[in-house]
Amino acid sequence: IEAGRLELARDTVDVHGLLVSALNLVQGRAREKDLKLEFDCPPDIGWITGDEKRLKQVIFNLLSNAITYTPERGSVRLESRREGDELVLIVADTGIGIPQADRERIFKPFEKGGDPKGVQTGAGLGLSLVRNFIKLHGGAVDVKSPPGRGTTITCRLPARGPTGSDGADTPPIVGIEGGG
Repeated sequence: IEAGRLELARDTVDVHGLLVSALNLVQGRAREKDLKLEFDCPPDIGWITGDEKRLKQVIFNLLSNAITYTPERGSVRLESRREGDELVLIVADTGIGIPQADRERIFKPFEKGGDPKGVQTGAGLGLSLVRNFIKLHGGAVDVKSPPGRGTTITCRLPARGPTGSDGADTPPIVGIEGGG
């Protein structure tokens, strides 16, 4: 990815279906910690042109981190909406938060946030992949995290994709028939 060698396998992806699929992958871990999983996405949100596998990995990584860093009986929320020319994906939790000094560092490869219980939690590639995959889709990632009050990570993807090699725009989000 860092060397710019990864190509996205772009296709039409049902946003609601993608998010439900990623949620299903983490439900067991959330149950083990007695976490409340919240989901807010209109079923008719539409489609996006993107790499379904990479986008699912983005959502899975964000949800996995939220579950890891949220204490028992907390909550994790996955939300998606359209804002103007963007698709907005949000993962918010009631976890331990991320100190201001760490907010940029955690997006670097092999870097991790503070460990909630001293348990080894992975290689530290998750958020690096999130940022890189979102950038490859022409988007951006933002973090809000008051220490001790949880974390909200927002991914914004353009409604008009990057110009393709043939010079034509690739529209990543397509409305649903009759949906406005």
